[in-house]
Amino acid sequence: WTEAATDWVIDQLKEAGDPMKRPAGSAARGSTPKKAKVADGSSGKLKSIEKALKIAQKKGVPAEVISLVGTMLSQSLPAYKDERHEFQNEVVDMADKVLADSLSVLEDDVAKAQEIVDSGDGEKDRRERAVAEAEAAYAASQEDAKAKEEDKKAKAEAYKATLAPLKAAKDAQKTGDAEGVALEKEKEHLQGAIQNDLNPMKEAGGKQRQLARLSQAIARAGLEDSLIESVHLPLSKAPDQRGRFDGVVLKSLEEAIEEKLAKLTSDIEAFGPAKEERAAKVKEAQEAHDAAKEASESATNALAEARKAEDSAKEAAATARKSAKSLDSDLANAATSLEEAKEELSKFQNGALAAFNELKNRTVPQPEPHESAEVPAAVPDPQESAEATAAVQG
Repeated sequence: WTEAATDWVIDQLKEAGDPMKRPAGSAARGSTPKKAKVADGSSGKLKSIEKALKIAQKKGVPAEVISLVGTMLSQSLPAYKDERHEFQNEVVDMADKVLADSLSVLEDDVAKAQEIVDSGDGEKDRRERAVAEAEAAYAASQEDAKAKEEDKKAKAEAYKATLAPLKAAKDAQKTGDAEGVALEKEKEHLQGAIQNDLNPMKEAGGKQRQLARLSQAIARAGLEDSLIESVHLPLSKAPDQRGRFDGVVLKSLEEAIEEKLAKLTSDIEAFGPAKEERAAKVKEAQEAHDAAKEASESATNALAEARKAEDSAKEAAATARKSAKSLDSDLANAATSLEEAKEELSKFQNGALAAFNELKNRTVPQPEPHESAEVPAAVPDPQESAEATAAVQG
């Protein structure tokens, strides 16, 4: 498609009233060429052809292309074949291809409708099988949902059954560990008093507040009252001011504290095995509880999915039954569609396509030959000839 062809199309469209302009850089190719002679009575045929071109959209031909071809065709097809410009012939060829696509669309419609009509018996069998399969699937989905419901209940009961053992294990752990925990706290408290109060006062002497805290700590630890009452004597003094008795008091205090810490450690260790056993029972009960909870939640989700599947299967079965019942009406509609498709195809072939081919191949009519007038030779009358002969002889 050349630039010259583009200029020609633009000139033709301008004459048809289209406001198109030449592309930039395109120059006029001289004066508008003389229009070719056109066939009379083409207006109605062109309208039917332009309408038929639009059918090709179902074949993927863009609407704007069909519109352009239709517009150019109105300036090309009416011209006689032997007087068309070469660019007009190209437009006609394009229209011919588009109409071929339109014909293909209509033929496909007929073929599809014919296939449905011809498959009546097979379609009946197919729909009946579809009903049987859909109903079987629905029944299976109902059984599956029922089984999932029972499983959900069982898993929920199993989960519920883990609550009491877990609580009992935790309660036993709390009760059994209470004495051992108290001993650990007592040991920590005494060790803190040694580190924060006793040791600093041994090094530099202490004040009343420190002495009071230490006295309270060793009293809580169960040391002898006499030792508690005398502890302030050496610890309230600086190391260089302490006497022999002060040293005896400090030594007795340290020995009593060491003995108490040893007993606390021994008692705490004695609680160890029982404490570990209680912790193991809590762990076991907690794991069983967690597993049962997960299983219960999984069963709940499985039931929800099974019910969704049951609803879908129920809908599919209803759709299949409806389809089987509508077979007769569907086949009747298919027969009607077939007749309509055949009618549209016939209308296209005998109307727009025939008109296109007629205009496409029409040539300039040749003038009828004029016959020359000849005067026939006179035939002599026998009577007149006899009279003339008698006169000559007389």
